[in-house]
Amino acid sequence: MGKRSRISLGIVVALLIVPVLTQAKEDKRQRPSESSETSPAARAEKAAKESAAVALLNGTKWSIELIPVSAEKAKRPLKDTVRFEKGKIISEMMSKEGYPMTNFTLTMNGDTPVWETMQTKEGSGVCFWRGERQGETMRGILSKHPAEGASVDLSFSGKLIETKPAVPETSGPPFLPNKSAVPPVAAASPVSSASTKASVSTQTTKQTAPPASSQKSKKGWLW
Repeated sequence: MGKRSRISLGIVVALLIVPVLTQAKEDKRQRPSESSETSPAARAEKAAKESAAVALLNGTKWSIELIPVSAEKAKRPLKDTVRFEKGKIISEMMSKEGYPMTNFTLTMNGDTPVWETMQTKEGSGVCFWRGERQGETMRGILSKHPAEGASVDLSFSGKLIETKPAVPETSGPPFLPNKSAVPPVAAASPVSSASTKASVSTQTTKQTAPPASSQKSKKGWLW
């Protein structure tokens, strides 16, 4: 290989490598550092957002329509009502099929709450729900995996139809008045009780005893 060929090859390699290195530097500059995303403050902020989203989701009722994803032709959508209560999801349609209510988990995809759950019915199969809330609208996927037969995926979308105010949960035993705050009744001492009885007895004797002059007059009359 001649000197001119080696120079040409070097130029070609440089032209190929320089754009790659430049793009890598640009991607690294634009991509946020991993340490900032996984810092304690970032994790705490994400957890706070998720807790707030769960609190807002609890007590809501949604009217949704489901359509099979693999349907070749447009079919009449299935209608369902979904409720979220105390960390659980209840589907009226799935309840009629024997699937019980189940717990849901929620994560944040940016500012969008994403909830997921799995419903199981012994001997019948498993159903997976995944939904995204955007204000007063919701969309997602219901994937049904029966024990026998092919699985079915349905996309759903719906709107918020009811919101119940959150009921604060009480913890601990009911309030009882502090008995120590009531002043105890002082018991009468034996000495004071005896003095009281003697005083009452003396007063009774004075009231029932006849006058001395009356006794003398009766004595003289009898004799």
